[in-house]
Amino acid sequence: MIKKFKTAVEINKKENENGTYYYFDMEIDFKKTVRVWISKEMLNIIEDRYGKLYIEFPIKGDIVKGKKPNSLILKKGSKNVFYINTDQKEGSMEIKNVKSKNLNIVAQRVILDDVEAILATTEEDELILDWEYIYHKRKHRHVITGIFKMNTNKEKLLLENITIELLNEVIKEVWKMVLKEAVKTLSFYPSERG
Repeated sequence: MIKKFKTAVEINKKENENGTYYYFDMEIDFKKTVRVWISKEMLNIIEDRYGKLYIEFPIKGDIVKGKKPNSLILKKGSKNVFYINTDQKEGSMEIKNVKSKNLNIVAQRVILDDVEAILATTEEDELILDWEYIYHKRKHRHVITGIFKMNTNKEKLLLENITIELLNEVIKEVWKMVLKEAVKTLSFYPSERG
């Protein structure tokens, strides 16, 4: 039922007498978009997939404001740039909470108070978010919640029916058990000191 989060964008090309320019548009509101221009120094991140151009996020770089309103420039930098899009055809999926230190949300798509896509920069190597998916089936409303985690190695983890707080509690309990077993193992062996 739940589709994966999209982390790639299709790239468009604009040509004129001054050269060729690459960009992608991100819808941020009903009939309102932000255009993200890709600087020439970042063209090496564009991939050709069956005749269409894409960028797969996350990438190393930075995003700055462009000269025109609603325009941004993706350029070289030391930050990690993340793009996450829920893009559900059935039901609605909402990004509830994004966890990362020093997170700068550059643009986000908000439809009826639901955050459906984000473009963000951070110095952290991973981005974790809570999400909620609502759909109707046979006149009943169903709600599924979970966690989505993505790191700079493009590894993704999608968990259903769990929150970040609950996951942290599980991790704490597992560590307690591991440490308890380690102490038992260490106390089993006699000390080698004389």
